[in-house]
Order: sequence, then structure tokens, then C-alpha cells
Amino acid sequence: NYELIEGDIHETLPNYLREHPELRISLLHIDVDVYEPTETILSSLLNHVVRGGVIMLDDYNTVSGETKAVDEFFADKPNVKIKTLSWTNTPAGYIVKE
Repeated sequence: NYELIEGDIHETLPNYLREHPELRISLLHIDVDVYEPTETILSSLLNHVVRGGVIMLDDYNTVSGETKAVDEFFADKPNVKIKTLSWTNTPAGYIVKE
């Protein structure tokens, strides 16, 4: 299932998580292009992604803001492997949560 929510992610995401503490994510598709929203998504939702869940990084290695946020966020998590797709620009990368 999915739910589309309009608004500033810095406001809507914390509100949504407060209202849905049971949230579990099997596919998280990140496509916001810029640093701050990408970092907010990762720091807020990573713990909600289930084991074996996939995090799609739409503009990884294509757009600098998203790439920098992803690289910095996972820099201290050596077990996380960011995989890239050689045949397409978007989605450009993904992570399978272990």
C-alpha cells in the first residue's frame, strides 16, 4: 500500500510517523534530489525499513545533493553496500537492508 502526502517533508514526515508508529517499509524510493530532504528521509525512515527491504536511490551519483546525503549518512555504517545500476541513470542505486 502507499499513501501520497503533499507538503514539506520536514513537517509532514514527523507528523506521519507520530500518527503511524507501527509503520514498516519494504520499498523506500527516495527521489528528492537535494541534501536536506534526503538526510531527513534516511534518518527518519531507515529504522522502519524491514530486513530485506529495498531503498531505491533515484538520483544517486547523478545529483550532488542526494549523493552527498546518502554517502555521509552511510559513511559510519560499513555493513551497508550501495549498489549501482550500470544500464540506467534513474533509479541509479539501491540498498537491500540486512
